[in-house]
Amino acid sequence: MAVLTREIQALLLVMLGSATLRISTTDIFLRYVKESFRPFPFATGLLLLMLGIWAVVDIWREDRAARQAADSAAAQDGQAPHGADLSEEGHSNNGHSDASHSDDGHSHGGMRIAWLLILPVAAIALIAPPSLGAFTAERAESTVSSSYDSYEYPALPSTDPVPLAVSEFAERAVWDNKRSLEGREVELTGFVSNPGKRGMSNPDAPWYLSRLTLACCAADASAIKIEAVGAEPLPSDTWVKVTGTWLPGGETDTARATPWIEVHSVTEIPEPKNTYE
Repeated sequence: MAVLTREIQALLLVMLGSATLRISTTDIFLRYVKESFRPFPFATGLLLLMLGIWAVVDIWREDRAARQAADSAAAQDGQAPHGADLSEEGHSNNGHSDASHSDDGHSHGGMRIAWLLILPVAAIALIAPPSLGAFTAERAESTVSSSYDSYEYPALPSTDPVPLAVSEFAERAVWDNKRSLEGREVELTGFVSNPGKRGMSNPDAPWYLSRLTLACCAADASAIKIEAVGAEPLPSDTWVKVTGTWLPGGETDTARATPWIEVHSVTEIPEPKNTYE
């Protein structure tokens, strides 16, 4: 039982290490942590894999030593080596009966259940969960923090439209005392969230251009939402490129503000490699 338990532990280490290495050496890790954090999951996966291989080798060595010791003891006693064929009476030549193994039935059943521990690790290796998206954004308040203590942001480039991160547009709209966005056409990339059901009874139902930001990993993701004005929404979680101009509204000088953008055009795009800002 102890050897089998160690075998399962070693296999779990090997599989978990392999899965972590696979995630960290591809773009999949961007679904979980910031891009600058790549060395950490890589080092973790490598360490787990090395520990798993070490455990497998250690189990193999112990099993080999035990077999050699059993064969040596049997040779000294004048009995057949370990693993000899059973006699007609159902006994091995070294005197052990098959009945001695019948008491382990409950252990084998427990081991079959223990092997199920491998399933979640295999799932991580084979089926990577998607990035957080509209489901998360729609259940979180918009959070807009300022990167500048003076609340005076540098001037934007002179070209129009100006490509901006959703987070920078939101910061400037909420905190910039100089109103650097005023009169400037911008280009933002994000996903659709809260697509309201518009109709005769509710022609102005809002929808939001959203993006999630990370401090370090997906567990601390926070949402930034910009209310889109003047355009029909696409389905939730659709990635779009929006051009438009800042529209006064949605409050200012508060981290819970939701700025507005007057939409000039909406273009559907594929989901980017890195979905977080």
